[in-house]
Amino acid sequence: MTYDSNGTRCIRVFYQDKDNTIRVAARDGVGAWFSGASFPAAIQGSSIACSYVATGTWNRFVYYQKPDTTFVEHTSQGASGQWAVGKSFML
Repeated sequence: MTYDSNGTRCIRVFYQDKDNTIRVAARDGVGAWFSGASFPAAIQGSSIACSYVATGTWNRFVYYQKPDTTFVEHTSQGASGQWAVGKSFML
């Protein structure tokens, strides 16, 4: 996912590590890569979906499937970068 924050290009790469935790590799502008947020474990090999919506402030969303087979949403709104658990649901 890429987005602009106050004129700085921000890159976020969501991936699943070897213990199935969802992690974020991040880069802002021309700075070095750094470790971003991490989320509770997903089903091994789970797909990860992310979205960014600009509505005055920016809103980020991440979705994946938890080990109990429910899907979970994590949201981050505004410039704080803090993530919160959103909805959990079954399909």
